[in-house]
Amino acid sequence: MRGILLSRRRKKRGKEGEEDRARTRARARARKSGKGKSFLLFIFRARARARVRARSSSFLRLVIMNLVYYNTPMDKQTELKQIFALCPTSEAKYQKIIELGKNLPPFDPAQMVTENIVQGCQSIMYLHSHLEDGKLFFNASSEALISKGLAALLIFVYSGEAPETILKAPADYLQELGIYASLSPGRSNGLSSMYLRMKQEAVKLFLSKKLILS
Repeated sequence: MRGILLSRRRKKRGKEGEEDRARTRARARARKSGKGKSFLLFIFRARARARVRARSSSFLRLVIMNLVYYNTPMDKQTELKQIFALCPTSEAKYQKIIELGKNLPPFDPAQMVTENIVQGCQSIMYLHSHLEDGKLFFNASSEALISKGLAALLIFVYSGEAPETILKAPADYLQELGIYASLSPGRSNGLSSMYLRMKQEAVKLFLSKKLILS
């Protein structure tokens, strides 16, 4: 019985060794024909796409929930630029934006009140903010997936920051990512309205903080 098992193991190892040798020969032929570099480039790009996909799902959910620490909003903007680097078309950017929106934390139904509606959005958008330990936290909700995703682009960068920090960090990254160019005029106006509302909340809290200190 032992002899049979040993024989089977040798056959299996021999087969695996032959497959390895075949792959080695195929790579050698690819290098000689000039295709080796393109093959390695394909592998590199595939792995890069996999890393970006991984970072844009569960990782982003942690970031939006302020469970990942960044020194400044600029660091968060750099993270977004890396995520969108492999979205060359408007359709790809749309899908990525929708994915971001799906990672927003659940929105409290009690906060779906008139004063939390952002005026100027194409779809009804709720934005709630609260101050905690000197930092301003945002959450948003909308029935439109793309609107929710656009809100996530801003929440990703500005939630969990001090009011004065929010006011000093412009949203230039949206232009650099080509977000506005990928949107309809109505969606672009809604995104600008959302950003304006966040700044208004930051200004309000910043001024109240100054009054308390004075």
